[in-house]
This record gives sequence, structure tokens and C-alpha cells, in this order.
Amino acid sequence: MKRSVFHCAGLVSVFLLVLFSFACPVSAGIEEVYGIEEVIYATGFEAGPGDWSAEDGLWEIGSPAAGPGSCYEGAQCAGTRTGPSVGRLVSPPVVLPSVAGGEEIHLSFRHWYSYGPDYQGSGTVEISHFDFQTDGWSQWEALGDSFIGKSTRWSLEDVDLTAYNGRTVRIAFKSDSGNRDDAGWHVDAVEIRKSGNDFAAEGATAVRPTITSFKINNGAATTTRRRVFLNNTTTGTPTRYKASESPTFAGATWHPYSRNPSFTLSAGAGTKTVYFRVKNAAGQSTVKQDTIKLTNPLGGTWTGRWTSDYGADSGSLKLVATQTATGYTGRLTVGNTECGTFSDLPAKLTLSGNTVTCTAASSCAGQPIQLKFTEGVLSDNTINGYYNIYVSGSHYDSGTFRLSK
Repeated sequence: MKRSVFHCAGLVSVFLLVLFSFACPVSAGIEEVYGIEEVIYATGFEAGPGDWSAEDGLWEIGSPAAGPGSCYEGAQCAGTRTGPSVGRLVSPPVVLPSVAGGEEIHLSFRHWYSYGPDYQGSGTVEISHFDFQTDGWSQWEALGDSFIGKSTRWSLEDVDLTAYNGRTVRIAFKSDSGNRDDAGWHVDAVEIRKSGNDFAAEGATAVRPTITSFKINNGAATTTRRRVFLNNTTTGTPTRYKASESPTFAGATWHPYSRNPSFTLSAGAGTKTVYFRVKNAAGQSTVKQDTIKLTNPLGGTWTGRWTSDYGADSGSLKLVATQTATGYTGRLTVGNTECGTFSDLPAKLTLSGNTVTCTAASSCAGQPIQLKFTEGVLSDNTINGYYNIYVSGSHYDSGTFRLSK
């Protein structure tokens, strides 16, 4: 990646809102169908980084020297340099307008990524909003699951930002190489747009869309990851899609149409059925469905024992695991006494360096240790680590532990 220098910028208060219309292809003898979208922000990085900033020198703007070989469009895009590192590519502040009725705000971008096997490395889209009461930015919050493994081509990703309407936000692409020398993450054609209900222009007619094929992960029978892709082909030029594990689409919302949108399966092992439909101004398609089996979840209890060097019986227990794992929430138990709580774990958690602190029960040295997760996938059948116990702030005991399923 040919590197460009980043220049950080302060709060941007004025933004250009572009209103345009687009024509959808229709069958012979059928008038054109129109919809309206409002582009709030867009960049393809052709003019360099602009007001984007990069943490730790990980992200660069230019033409890829590795990875995808070229940008999705144009001569420049954003990408990570090779080598072990963690860092964010951060957008300038963007003012999201308020929405009404069926209006929505979406972030879309094209990306290519390559991370290591066994969940070593990931890319995560994050958001932070400006709090005018505290006069500062909120903590970064993940927008959906992380991207892991490898992609085979530049693909379109769509993220719903409607919940943040009326706020000033920053978007970040956070890449974590997982201590590997992989090509990482490349991003291009970033857009934030506001869209309203689909409608037909005066006097116009349209053809209701039809789903001709619908497969989860191109028809795969099983998956070890909750994040899947809904591959579909259609006729009739759909403009929106809706997907759900509920046959009534309870709680589901319409999204801008994509031929391979991502979808997050519900937690827990078993066969999952996803229902899918599309629409345009002429109406909705019939519902299609497909199934896939989610296997090898982490859900359950991992048990083991710690080996004490000194035999402490109480104090503040700190456990640090060295095994890379994936999970969302879980509880740590020492013997039969709850010792601490994991909360809001990211889709990809490298336990090394993440210390869990709790107050151990009396005489707990040598007792069973249990790690309980509600969902996720582990790359191995064991978790190894070490622990330290502190009493009144002073180191009192240390040792190792090993958990197995």
C-alpha cells in the first residue's frame, strides 16, 4: 500500500446533502420506477485520507501492494499494512439527520479482508457519537459481528445506522491482525445515505419482484459461525429485502437490496431456518426459505482446576487466559461460588491480555474453575492460563489453570 499521511480534523459542523433520483431498469413497455435517496456522506479515498485519521499507523491510503491487488474502484482505497497490529481508521464527524415514517439511514461500503485461521485476527465496524452534555465522544461501540477468516473478492456490506439519527457520529474500521502477518482489511466506496419509502412516479407502473433462488452460504449444510450470507437471485428489480428466522418476520426491518447480504443467526447450536423476501414499488415477493445447521458452539461449561504455587485461600483473584476464543457472554465460577461476570465480549475475543478480576471464596485454592459461555466457538478444546491472587493489594499467590470442555 502506497502510504498517504493522515491529518486529524476537529468537529465538522457543515455537510453537503445531495438529493438525487435514480432509474431502475424495467421490462419492455413498462415505465420507469423512481426512488429518492439523500447522500449524507461519501468517499472513495481518491483524494487521499482527507479528514479521516488512523491509529498506530496501521491504516494507509493508496493502491494495494498486497491483498486484493487493486481497489474496488478508482486508484486509491484504504487498507492495513501487513504485520501484527491493532488500529482504527476513523471517519470525520458526520451529522445524521432525523428520520420520520419509514425513513432509514444506512452505511454501505465495499471491502476485502484476509485474517488468520482459527479466529486469529478480525475486522469490526464501530461507531461513536458526540455527547453535547459531556462535550465529548462516547466509547466505541461495535456495529454487528466482526469479519473473520478470508473473503474471496470485494463485497458489499450494509449497516443500519437509523438508531443514531439526529446525532453527530464517527465511524471506525477497527482491524486486529491477531499477531499475524496477514493482508488484513481493505475498504473502498464508503457511503452514508438516508432513504425513504419506495414509491412509483406519477403514472408509472412496475413489476413485482420474484425470488428465483435463495441459499444460505451458497447452500452449505453447516456453519460454525453465526454470521452467514444470504445469496439470492431475483427478477423484477427489487429495491429492499427483509430477512428473519421468524416466518412472520417479527421485529425484522427492510434494508436496501443486496444479492448477498449478511445475516446473524440466533445463538445456540441446531438447525436454523431463515425466511427471505424482497419488494419494490409494485409490491412484495413471495417468501423463500433455507436452512443451515449451526455446529460446534461454545455454549456449555468448561471445567478445570488451578495449580497453586503457594496455596492461598482467599483474596482478589485475577485470571488471564492465553487461548484465543470466540464468545459473547459468560460467567466465571470458582467451585460453587460465582466469582465474576463477563459482559459485552466482542465477536472475536483474544483472552490473552484480558484480565478477569473477582473476589474468590474462602479456601478456594485447588477447587474447580468453571468458565460458562452462552454462545460462541472455540478454536481448541482447552483453555490454558495463569492466575494471580492479591490480598489487600499485595501479591499473595500465583499459579496456572487449565480448562476443558
